[in-house]
Amino acid sequence: MVNSDPKVRVNRSMPWWILLLAALLQGCASMDKSECQSADWKTIGYEDGAQGAMASHIGKHREACAKHSISPDLDAYRQGRAEGLRQYCRAANGYRLGEHGSGYAGVCPPDMEPEFLDAYTAGKRIHEIASGIRSTQSRINSKEQELAGLKSTRKGMQAELVSKGVTTGRRAELLLEIIELNKDQDEVKNEISMLEYELEQQRDTLSHTKAT
Repeated sequence: MVNSDPKVRVNRSMPWWILLLAALLQGCASMDKSECQSADWKTIGYEDGAQGAMASHIGKHREACAKHSISPDLDAYRQGRAEGLRQYCRAANGYRLGEHGSGYAGVCPPDMEPEFLDAYTAGKRIHEIASGIRSTQSRINSKEQELAGLKSTRKGMQAELVSKGVTTGRRAELLLEIIELNKDQDEVKNEISMLEYELEQQRDTLSHTKAT
């Protein structure tokens, strides 16, 4: 997408790959010159902390602003980040992060981390069970497709078996193949039944875990 910033003049005669490279390089910077000049470093630190950013994240801002000979106010940034982390490290947010399968970088202060981790672990357990349910359902769907394919093949063989002009030898072959298909169908049906039982157990576990 072409930069719409009126301060950026685009030479439309440039090769497309140069424009793309320029856009990518611009996207790599966390802040531009005007943002560095007018930065409220405490607010920036708070926003980073509220997103669970590690202390080293300031390095990205420092690198971006160094290109414009501007240095971050580290004390203000650290103060803001510490306040933002207290928002991030709430137990409710820990549970939400765990439930969504998000990672945790160990950024919470000591007085908040135990409660945060308890909630995060509980949410992560929900995520793991839900992931298992999705996996089992996917396997059931795959087996049902396999079963449908076997049924379709058997139906075709049965139609050929009663059609005119089929030799005795071919009929014998078809009968044997249909018998094998029946066995395959029974095996797949059994697998589906086992998976459905597993799915039911997983759903019960999920309900029980959420209730506790």
